[in-house]
Amino acid sequence: MGPPSSSGFYVSRAVALLLAGLVAALLLALAVLAALYGHCERVPPSELPGLGDSEAESSPPLRQKATPTPKPSSARELTVTTTPSDWRPPGPWDQLRLPPWLVPLHYDLELWPRLRPDELPAGSLPFTGRVNITVRCTVATSRLLLHSVFQDCERAEVRGPLSPGTGNTTVGRVPVDDVWFALDTEYMVLELSEPLKPGSSYELQLSFSGLVNEDLREGLFLNVYTDQGERRALLASQLEPTFARYVFPCFDEPALKATFNITMIHHPSYVALSNMPKLGQSEKEDVNGSKWTVTTFSTTPHMPTYLVAFVICDYDHVNRTERGKEIRIWARKDAIANGSADFALNITGPIFSFLEDLFNISYSLPKTDIIALPSFDNHAMENWGLMIFDESGLLLEPKDQLTEKKTLISYVVSHEIGHQWFGNLVTMNWWNNIWLNEGFASYFEFEVINYFNPKLPRNEIFFSNILHNILREDHALVTRAVAMKLENFKTSEIQELFDIFTYSKGASMARMLSCFLNEHLFVSALKSYLKTFSYSNAEQDDLWRHFQMAIDDQSTIILPATIKNIMDSWTHQSGFPVITLNVSTGVMKQEPFYLENIKNRTLLTSNETWIVPILWIKNGTTQPLVWLDQSSKVFPEMQVSDSDHDWVILNLNMTGYYRVNYDKLGWKKLNQQLEKDPKAIPVIHRLQLIDDAFSLSKGTY
Repeated sequence: MGPPSSSGFYVSRAVALLLAGLVAALLLALAVLAALYGHCERVPPSELPGLGDSEAESSPPLRQKATPTPKPSSARELTVTTTPSDWRPPGPWDQLRLPPWLVPLHYDLELWPRLRPDELPAGSLPFTGRVNITVRCTVATSRLLLHSVFQDCERAEVRGPLSPGTGNTTVGRVPVDDVWFALDTEYMVLELSEPLKPGSSYELQLSFSGLVNEDLREGLFLNVYTDQGERRALLASQLEPTFARYVFPCFDEPALKATFNITMIHHPSYVALSNMPKLGQSEKEDVNGSKWTVTTFSTTPHMPTYLVAFVICDYDHVNRTERGKEIRIWARKDAIANGSADFALNITGPIFSFLEDLFNISYSLPKTDIIALPSFDNHAMENWGLMIFDESGLLLEPKDQLTEKKTLISYVVSHEIGHQWFGNLVTMNWWNNIWLNEGFASYFEFEVINYFNPKLPRNEIFFSNILHNILREDHALVTRAVAMKLENFKTSEIQELFDIFTYSKGASMARMLSCFLNEHLFVSALKSYLKTFSYSNAEQDDLWRHFQMAIDDQSTIILPATIKNIMDSWTHQSGFPVITLNVSTGVMKQEPFYLENIKNRTLLTSNETWIVPILWIKNGTTQPLVWLDQSSKVFPEMQVSDSDHDWVILNLNMTGYYRVNYDKLGWKKLNQQLEKDPKAIPVIHRLQLIDDAFSLSKGTY
């Protein structure tokens, strides 16, 4: 979701010039506005409390107001304003990506939502927070940009440079002249009185306040539900893709990984959960004498902001240990009491163990919490150490023994656990490669289910759940590529990337790659990739390099081009090809698939082609892999005779991401075989023939 629209009275620059004689009155008006809205008053360094100090309970925060940008005060009074783009000069705040001036290293984050069990919120629920961000300066700058949306800044300090090797002892402070917000690009801007020094580290100290989201399940949000006959409430977070900035000021880009020390202040009757195990608890009082519990958590590994997670709830849990690490499933007390969390608990440990053994990389965190929310729009989220699910995707009542329900839960749990490697351990460098997270997690959810249920028809299940739907949606001209070359996405455009192309086409790309190589080579390359980029970031070309390394280390599989050239032809192009085989001549050709009839289709056809792996069957026998790496090619071995028993089917097990058409003789041969002995053609290919035939008929192929 983009930033809220600004409100206020604006005038053009031309009119403003005509009103130059009123400049004294205008300055007076700005001073009044600053007093009303600019509540980030600068305090002397000696008066700034540290994260561990007590804090008076603050009143509910004011929303940001759109006001003209004031000039910095020579008296060093710190003002906070928000600016639509019409009221500010051009600058780095106009860009959709953060400038590379600061690298975050560590966050000390404290959040204090005012949720009480005896006063369930009837309106907006406030929270306050403080964050100390240790950063390294790479370019001298007196302007600091970080992300912040729907927050009010109350204090801002920059300490440093920090002395290396002395426990980050502060040797000075850098005065902050001004703090303002660029609403459209979602930045908080700190204007400093002097530039930071390249190579030095600093600590940004920010105090802020905001409101818990009641309507949408993003940022820090509220769930109200009924448990044991009582109305109750909980707080949870959803920070992917760009909602961390809704909760605390941060560098909210996936490549800007850092470690986190998280502290949650909550009512004593609630339990607080976060990514890491609880480190300790203490007690504090607010200004009214009410007691609150302060829960601190161990330091996280390096991770992006979107994986930070926290929950405050009145839940019960069931637990087990898998390879020395605790797994807990949290849910409503009624659900725990009736055994609804038992099925998820029983499958979670074995899934973790299977993927650990497959990749030869142990799960990185000391514990896993999985929590079922009464209402969660995203169905499930893979937060490292604290996965969040909607109840429908996690809980199974003991009386509900339907295989379909168990299978659904198994798929969702497998997908999120797969993310612990694809996304959490190794994160895409930017959102244009989000398919590296979601595509591989989607692919391996099927591999997990196949491993534990080997009798299930794996190809038919993948077709019905993934391939059928994406082939129906994906066609030339009107869809996007699975990997986007564009990098400067708006926030709303990033959210739109979580679609069927990222998940289903991404999974289909992984499956096709696995099949034209082999499972051993495929997994070997992934092991190398995951090990190399652990706790770091990668992009698509990094993945291809590790596949190429695995291929170069053997001589059995020979490819017509590099892995990069082969796979880029699929991931950087929208749509997919139709492969047409003339069984009389052996001529095979490819062209983009168009869903509907388009006149002069040849004029619309792109000059680019796909490098297509062709696994095929002749007369019921699997044939060697061939490649169609140009617009057309002759394969004499695919010609058929007049014999009724001579037939050919391309795309073995539908592992290739394309549709297949035949000349009249080819379709006639298949029809004859189906009439004579349909079982000679596997079920997956009977599905394929029907699906391809209907789809091709819509485009009048």
